[in-house]
Amino acid sequence: PQQQDAMLEEKTPIDYLRQILPSTMNPTKCQTWIDARQSKDDLFHFNSDLATVHIDTPWMQIVLRVLQNKVATEDSCLYANIDVWIMNISAQVLEKGVSGMLGDRNQLDVDVDG
Repeated sequence: PQQQDAMLEEKTPIDYLRQILPSTMNPTKCQTWIDARQSKDDLFHFNSDLATVHIDTPWMQIVLRVLQNKVATEDSCLYANIDVWIMNISAQVLEKGVSGMLGDRNQLDVDVDG
């Protein structure tokens, strides 16, 4: 019964971020960012039609860029575009291979010097 209650426990997005904080590449920097988002209550707020999200894991850093047009006009339609790329990847992941992670790109483009 207690295990079921734990599964049904509601968490806020900030709670999920705090939960994974120890597994990020830079927990101190992430903690500062999370604290700022919580105090400003602006985790999902942005003033433009462009948002960039940085995701840090112990294995890689990923960037998501979302571009959207929220208001259709006679000259434009509603659209959304999501670009995703890996900024940093661990040697362990590279050793295992990145097959399936490249999407339609089909080739690995690595700058080993940074």
